Amino acid sequence: MIIPSFSIDISSLWMIGCFAIILGEVFYASGTIYTKHVIRKFETTSPIALNAAQMMHGGILLIILSFFTEHIQLDDLLSPASIGSLLYLIIFGSMIGHSIYYWLVSQTNPVFPSTWLYISPLIAVILGVTFYHEYISWLTGIGTLTIVVGTVLVNFETLRELLWKKETVLQDVKN
Repeated sequence: MIIPSFSIDISSLWMIGCFAIILGEVFYASGTIYTKHVIRKFETTSPIALNAAQMMHGGILLIILSFFTEHIQLDDLLSPASIGSLLYLIIFGSMIGHSIYYWLVSQTNPVFPSTWLYISPLIAVILGVTFYHEYISWLTGIGTLTIVVGTVLVNFETLRELLWKKETVLQDVKN
C-alpha cells in the first residue's frame, strides 16, 4: 500500500465520470488535430480572431446550458473573488492562453500545445496559494515536479527545435 489513508470507492457513477473524461480528452485531441487544418485553411486570419470565434460560440452554448443545469445566486456571482476569477479566466485562460495555443499549433506539432492541459492546473495551484492562501502538501509538490519533468521529456525534441529556430532567427536579425 502506498498511502495507508488512501482509499477509493468505485461506483457506476464514478465509472461514467471516468468515461466522460476520457471521451472529452479524445474530442479535445481531435479538435487539436483539426485546428491544424483550420489554420491552414484560414492562413490570413489572425489566431486571435479564430480564438474569438471559438470562444464566442462556446460561451453562448455554455450560458444556455447553465440556465438548465445551475442554480444561480447573484450574491455569489457578484463577490470580488468570483469577479476576479472570472476576469482571470477570460483574459488569461481564454484570450491569451487559447491564442497562444492556436499559434503553437500552427508553429509546431499538435502534441506540444496539448501539454497545456498538464501545465494549467499547476498555474491554478500556484494562484490558489498566492491569492487564497491554500495549502500545498508534499504530495502536491511531488505531483507538480512529476508533471513538469514529464512534460519536458515528452516535448524535448519540439522544445529544442523551437529554441533552435528562435536562435536562428535572432542570428539572422543581427546579420
